[in-house]
Amino acid sequence: VPAYLEHMIGELHEDTWFSMSGLSSVVRTTRGTRPGDPFADVLFNFVAAKVLHRVQATLASRGLTVKVAWDGCRTFHRQEQAEAEDVSEVTWVDDVVFLLCDDDPERLVNKVSELTGIVYDHVAAFGMKINLQPSKTEAIISFRGAEAANWRRTIFVRQDSRIPFTSQIDGQLSLVVGMEYKHLGGVVDYKNGMRREITVRAAQGIANARPMRAKVFANRDICVESKSQIASCYALSHNLYNAANWPKLNKSENRAFH
Repeated sequence: VPAYLEHMIGELHEDTWFSMSGLSSVVRTTRGTRPGDPFADVLFNFVAAKVLHRVQATLASRGLTVKVAWDGCRTFHRQEQAEAEDVSEVTWVDDVVFLLCDDDPERLVNKVSELTGIVYDHVAAFGMKINLQPSKTEAIISFRGAEAANWRRTIFVRQDSRIPFTSQIDGQLSLVVGMEYKHLGGVVDYKNGMRREITVRAAQGIANARPMRAKVFANRDICVESKSQIASCYALSHNLYNAANWPKLNKSENRAFH
């Protein structure tokens, strides 16, 4: 970044303030970007990219990555001849998902703890702090095999749905482990299936259509075709949101969907 541009951006964030209706004075900001400024997103992306590059390097050096088959083609279709690449995370704007797997459940839990500490400290090094509250930052763990039920009891009952981790900056902390996580209208659950999301979408569609039940759907003066169009607009639009990204549904999920 040229020096003059760096100084210009710095000047934009000196002595910033805002006011609003109901306040008798102004609010002066001394940290972060200017509230409500679209340029804040640009600055955040610059910082986030630098943080993620350092996190990726550290995770790769610790072996905290997963193998993903990819041939370089951006598609949802499975590639039979693709080569495996090391991947540590998937990022969408300011949301990040870190990926881990292991044949041994105890090692997997230890990996989650180690990774969380690494990410937490790298973010803190840039003056930011990860929100560890439920529904903000959580782990979703899909245990498989003979010990799956025992490990679910260990995490969700004995450890009260938390995994402890150590921060070099803030000491002992804990990460919430959830059974499901809602993000951008979708639901990811620990069973790694689609039934939960299908159920949630159906409930949303019914909730949107319910206010029109008496005046529209039970109204004999409105033809069936018009009712069908209204239902498609208000109910099916919720049911099918992002459905193009769903994997192939199994028999149980197909029954729930139809």
